[in-house]
Amino acid sequence: MTAILEQKYLTGVDHFDADHAVMIATIDELANSISADHVNILLEKLIGNWILHMMEEESFMLKHRIPMIEHHISDHSKFLNLLKRMKWGLDDKTLVIDSHLINLLKYTALNHIQYEDVQYGEFYRNHVVNRKM
Repeated sequence: MTAILEQKYLTGVDHFDADHAVMIATIDELANSISADHVNILLEKLIGNWILHMMEEESFMLKHRIPMIEHHISDHSKFLNLLKRMKWGLDDKTLVIDSHLINLLKYTALNHIQYEDVQYGEFYRNHVVNRKM
């Protein structure tokens, strides 16, 4: 399942836009989950997808010398820590994952995409792609 992202969330790098759509769809699926087991499976999927996406995106940024990578890596780590804390809290039954927490998760992801990832897409198009032409 994938979500359809609004234009303001598109980086212009198709592979990463597709990753973002899958992750947002997984968060949306979390919002509709009613069993703790299903939420657990979705969180594991989201964590795995996020780790793979982080590695690919950060490698891409290094390869193309996209500025502000340190800040980007820091944002990635914070989001991964949020996901892991949610998973641990669910596992040890100290956290109830409700709509407020899922909305925070989605807001955090979309905010990162819109204000961080879209910037590297612009830089890539303006400084890397145009230089090759």
